[in-house]
Amino acid sequence: ERRRIQSAVKLNADRLASAVESIQDAFALFDADDSLVLCNSVYRALIGERLTGSLVGKSFAEVHEAGMDLFTFESAEAEEHFRSAGRLARDDTGGTFDVRARDGRSFRVTNRRTAEGGIVKTIWDLTEDVRRTEELREARRAAEAGSAAKSEFLSSMSHELRTPMNAILGFAQLLQRDKKEPLSERHRERVDQILKGGEHLLRLIDDILDLSRIEAGQVAVSPEPVDASEVLREVKATLEPTAARAGIRIDIAPLPQR
Repeated sequence: ERRRIQSAVKLNADRLASAVESIQDAFALFDADDSLVLCNSVYRALIGERLTGSLVGKSFAEVHEAGMDLFTFESAEAEEHFRSAGRLARDDTGGTFDVRARDGRSFRVTNRRTAEGGIVKTIWDLTEDVRRTEELREARRAAEAGSAAKSEFLSSMSHELRTPMNAILGFAQLLQRDKKEPLSERHRERVDQILKGGEHLLRLIDDILDLSRIEAGQVAVSPEPVDASEVLREVKATLEPTAARAGIRIDIAPLPQR
């Protein structure tokens, strides 16, 4: 019976050791007397080279102090806060620290109290996560910079296009209103088309500028009803000269009454 119990105890111990060893990050367990009773090979590789002899049996303070040489801190306050990890874990006032190793790797160190009064210490390697986060942050900054550059370009081009367009419309209006040498009916129609096409182009330029403002979140879109027949008349007036050159006639018919 004793051999059977010993065999069961050994089997459970082996299972526990195997489970702890399978953890990919550093793991260590300290008992209520602050003595290390169990750790995995990752923890030994990370901390063990800074201590001589076996890690098992060493105190939490001794092992924790040896790990201090592994990390670098932004300030003396941060270093002192990390140094008090054992007390913080036992007081339940904190026990998680994000630190950077001297070789540039990023870690998250946690110290948690067990029900028996011991401490479980884990050291998670966050280097890849930090690198990906930084890459995402950099990509976001680049995307925002690209969007800002595009909006600035659209705004600049809108203003640059509006200046010569205003000049074209201004001279067309002068021709239309010239009383000393009035235009013939035929020429007046053509000037009218220039004015209508120019005003349409100006509205398109304004739309481009509004689009850049919308992307920047500076303009609220307000849907409003429009007169469809008026839109069709403007389209016809704009396209009629081109259609006539191609031998195409444009007609606008009213909708059939129901």
